[in-house]
Amino acid sequence: MASVSRLYEQIKPERYALDIDVDLEGLHFAIKEQLDFELAAPERDLVLHASKLDVKEALLDGTLKAIKIVMDDETQTVTCEFDQEIPAGQHSLALVIEGDISDTLHGFYRSNYTVDGRTEVIATTQFEAVHAREAFVCVDEPMAKAVFEVSLTIPDDRTAISNGDVTSEEPAGAGRKRVSFAASPRMSTYLLAYVVGRFEHLEATTPEGVVVRVHATPGKTSQLGFALETAVRTLSFYTKYFGIPYPLPELDMIAIPDFGAGAMENWGAVTYRETDLLLDPAKTSLANKQRVATVVMHELAHQWFGNLVTLAWWDDLWLNEGFASWIEVFAMDELFPEWQAWDDFVSTTTEYAMGLDGLANTHPIQVHIDDPRSLDEIFDAISYAKGAAIINMLHQYLGAKAFREGLHVYLERHRYGNTVTGDLWKALEEVSGKPVATVMSAWTARPGYPVVRVAGGSVTQERFYSSPREAAKAQGHEPAWPVPFGVVLPDGTATEQTLVIDDLKLPQQVLAHDWFKPNPGQTAFFRTLYTESMLDTLEGPLHRRKLSARDRYGVASDVFATTEAGLTNTTQALRLVELLREEPDYVVWTAVSGGFGAVLAIVEDEDLRTELEEFGRWLSAPNVKRLGWDAKEGESAFDQLMRPLVLHQAVRFDDEAVTEEGKKRFEQYLEGAAIDPDIRSAILYAAARHGGEREFEAVLARYRAEETPQVKLSLLGALGRFRKPELIKRFLELGISPDVRPQDIFSVLAHGFRNHEARDITWAFVKEHWPLFLERYGGGGHMLERFPTYAGMGFATHEMAAEIKAFFAKHTHPGIKRPAAQAVESVELKADWYDRDKAEIMTFIKEWSAKK
Repeated sequence: MASVSRLYEQIKPERYALDIDVDLEGLHFAIKEQLDFELAAPERDLVLHASKLDVKEALLDGTLKAIKIVMDDETQTVTCEFDQEIPAGQHSLALVIEGDISDTLHGFYRSNYTVDGRTEVIATTQFEAVHAREAFVCVDEPMAKAVFEVSLTIPDDRTAISNGDVTSEEPAGAGRKRVSFAASPRMSTYLLAYVVGRFEHLEATTPEGVVVRVHATPGKTSQLGFALETAVRTLSFYTKYFGIPYPLPELDMIAIPDFGAGAMENWGAVTYRETDLLLDPAKTSLANKQRVATVVMHELAHQWFGNLVTLAWWDDLWLNEGFASWIEVFAMDELFPEWQAWDDFVSTTTEYAMGLDGLANTHPIQVHIDDPRSLDEIFDAISYAKGAAIINMLHQYLGAKAFREGLHVYLERHRYGNTVTGDLWKALEEVSGKPVATVMSAWTARPGYPVVRVAGGSVTQERFYSSPREAAKAQGHEPAWPVPFGVVLPDGTATEQTLVIDDLKLPQQVLAHDWFKPNPGQTAFFRTLYTESMLDTLEGPLHRRKLSARDRYGVASDVFATTEAGLTNTTQALRLVELLREEPDYVVWTAVSGGFGAVLAIVEDEDLRTELEEFGRWLSAPNVKRLGWDAKEGESAFDQLMRPLVLHQAVRFDDEAVTEEGKKRFEQYLEGAAIDPDIRSAILYAAARHGGEREFEAVLARYRAEETPQVKLSLLGALGRFRKPELIKRFLELGISPDVRPQDIFSVLAHGFRNHEARDITWAFVKEHWPLFLERYGGGGHMLERFPTYAGMGFATHEMAAEIKAFFAKHTHPGIKRPAAQAVESVELKADWYDRDKAEIMTFIKEWSAKK
């Protein structure tokens, strides 16, 4: 298929009435559809979106029957041909349609689960971005908003859920019933949802009177409480923040056992992967709890920003996802202040975006979309994480009050309509009086971001490239960005932000200080190039923690990024690691340990790796001693998160005492002892890294028996930590067996490629089974693009870069073109780094060994 068929200009839907008969045993559905629409100009044939459907009949306005119905798989359309011209104006098309309930994780598909040895089936939808056409005939474009009236005929012992509340339920004969739902608001096809299966639920009501229900398969009601409480609080918070009531009387949130994405914001009927909605308080770690809260807050933000006001076309996907990824953090900070969400945002969301956007093979936030098979490529860190990061930068630049008022204007002005990015800038500009469109268009229309240099009292910038070879190709060809620039001063205050485009002369009151740190709180989207002299002046403030955690994180993160890029040297970066060895803050520690891990990842020489691993043991020792294995009363959430991180690192670097304690606790776990969910991963890692077939079989048995989704995923990951080749192969084969849900293949591959001993076997496995993966995931659903991404994480040689490039060049697919190029670039730049700085790393580690 060369391009999307854009149909809305000719056919404007107004109402869909879908009467759907669902056969869960035969995995089949039949629909009587009525589409009310306006035809813009006279037409002999009606062309609508449809894919994988059998359209039996088409009757126009109750009298004119289609003489021919033609499906086109290439354009994903159906053409209804008539024997006379259809005049412009209002019409109604009645259709009789049949289709299969697929196993593709998109369209109208099935999700299986087991209860007491019996397989049960859920039939559910996933229509974003262009998969509604696989379930009914439609104009499957965001602009084509219409009202949906849904009725489902289902077995009378099952539950049906859709976007509206249930208006009637009546017998349909032969043990079946017909459930009808209230008409939806005017909305795009990708937001329609209907789910059929056995469900139990909990419900509560918001202070504003909205009924909230959380649904899961039977026996999991005890795991719904946290998501329900979070949803009630979040819905109320957004109602106040946006100044616009949630426009439906009810909100349903449904946990689906098989789900390709994390969740989907269908209006009033949000669907989730089980790991992102269910939570067993006795078995779930704090990190898992935060994940559930984050996903709930993200999807509920879409009920306004995405559903009430919707993108006009997929070019502006970021407008939905970037904003939701920002405001989820804003809500988290309001509702769970103890979690320090903004510190975490800098170390996860912003860092993730900068990592991908530092590649030459990135893309602008706004990207033109023609081929629907390439849509999955832009459901990535640029649309989500960079989008969120530049929204955060804008929030800081405009101020909280102006930003909120501008959002309200935008939502009120465009409610139930469609927008482009410029509509948001216009509203914010009107309220703030600042040049929002001028500033932000540079950030959304162009790929990449700048690195800022401070030298001789001047601030200058150039585009940052993680790869020096890519920087050399583009030298002198990149325009500047409008950068909001400020600094932190020794007294802890931050200067007012000034827009830097070409260069900026720092005022004397800044230069008069002994030190200053650019980019207060890391709110602006740029890297700072820290020269050796700048780092010397910051050594004391870093060591004594005179800078905030976010700013300490920023220094460490930027130093390692510019070192990878060849702008600063590796010795300087490793000395910073030494300096921050006793850093107690979780977020800062992720930069310190992550930076060291990045150096280790480029080293292929096993003798040098052994010496670096000894340094790693030394590095983690103070925090292992400080935190220990067991939680302490009154400790912070960040200590709770840091404990498993440092224990995991100690096991990774073969700390004998930590490893032995982990193995001892694993044996106690096998004997039935309770396990602290926060340190479960470290315990399992100790058993796996130093275990054999006995431990593998024990973890596998626990995996197969486990019902709690987060624990089950943790056990699956542990199976990927074993190092013996025969166990690695068993783990990978498990990944394509019925024991592992198709949605969880990414976890199998990620652990396989991250395991130094397993990466070559994993790559061979991917190549061998590529036809299977293409069949399973090649039709869409945000899965296939992960395969080259994970391959790129595992290697650091020029030979592997060439091999990955050759494989994906031979096995092409529109959904992986960019991820494959990114994977090759990532491997190549790691190999270049090693070639460039191998001698430096060896010298540093020898000097460290001599003095320790």
